[in-house]
Amino acid sequence: MLELNNIKKTFNKGTPNEFILYDGLSLKAEVGDHIVVVGSNGSGKSTLLNVIAGSVYVDSGSVVLNKIDVTNKKEYIRAQDIGRVFQDPKMGTCSTMTIMENMSLAYNKGNKYGMEAGLLKHKREMFKDMLRQLGISLEEKMETKAGALSGGQRQALALLMATMGNPKLLLLDEHAAALDPKTSAIVLDLTESFMTKDMTSIMVTHNLADALAHGNRLLMLHKGKVLLDIKGEEKKKMTIEALIHMFSKEEDVFTDTMLF
Repeated sequence: MLELNNIKKTFNKGTPNEFILYDGLSLKAEVGDHIVVVGSNGSGKSTLLNVIAGSVYVDSGSVVLNKIDVTNKKEYIRAQDIGRVFQDPKMGTCSTMTIMENMSLAYNKGNKYGMEAGLLKHKREMFKDMLRQLGISLEEKMETKAGALSGGQRQALALLMATMGNPKLLLLDEHAAALDPKTSAIVLDLTESFMTKDMTSIMVTHNLADALAHGNRLLMLHKGKVLLDIKGEEKKKMTIEALIHMFSKEEDVFTDTMLF
């Protein structure tokens, strides 16, 4: 489904602040893999998603999505096969548009249309059924603007919109981190309910408990390198303490932000 081959990425090249993040990073994800990525701040977690999505270009190496080399393809082209949810709930929806308008926009992804034709009134009942599955009563607020929703409601809507087109790859960048613990748990459960056997996902998180509870594969990044890559029974047996120990061997300072 996804291949990163010998990725090299340097920031601030040619300046005193030059920083090499990736120097030969390679990674493969199979169809149906649900990968959770953990690591310290600056380890390259979010940049990994940006490289895959095309919002950050690499110095060398290749990005192959569904057997197609997309290394030099623009972000909007890759977006035809990629759904994405960000940490900030405001980034996945348009504040000034209603829920109905936001969903019409997501449903029309990749199609050409005028603003009037873009509002799919004939899809209203279908959209209501989709919202009903979220279990948070958004189907009763179809004409409410997204900006008036709570953070959790808006993130749930963003998640639904990101998966409406059945993307081949779903990128989740700490999408539950800005929410309170109860709402975060709801959004993570919703995330799992949207996963299908044909969809691959990569979820970045700082929360080690969530990392062990979700997904079938776990990656730990540190300074642009993969320290750990486990799945199946090995992942099920992994503990928070073991992850902390593994990380502490590489880093003298361990922050509590990786735990909670």
